[in-house]
Amino acid sequence: MYAGPVGWFGGSESEFAVGIRSALVGQDLNTLVFAGAGIVKGTIPSLEWEEVDLKISQFTKLLHRHELQACLKEIKNAGTVASGD
Repeated sequence: MYAGPVGWFGGSESEFAVGIRSALVGQDLNTLVFAGAGIVKGTIPSLEWEEVDLKISQFTKLLHRHELQACLKEIKNAGTVASGD
């Protein structure tokens, strides 16, 4: 699930590329992030893991920022809840 076509169809033209990084975004900040590595003869597993970590870093930065904003909004809203009196 880490690769797939990304693009658009038009009336007389289209354009596609292979997406090698992707994310499946669910509700309540549940997200799966996918990235691949080229495992070949002589590959050093720790370096491949570092490469995958680098590939998904933009997704994780974005998700952490979104999560922080959601928490701050929740804190702000908690102070404005009216009592039932």
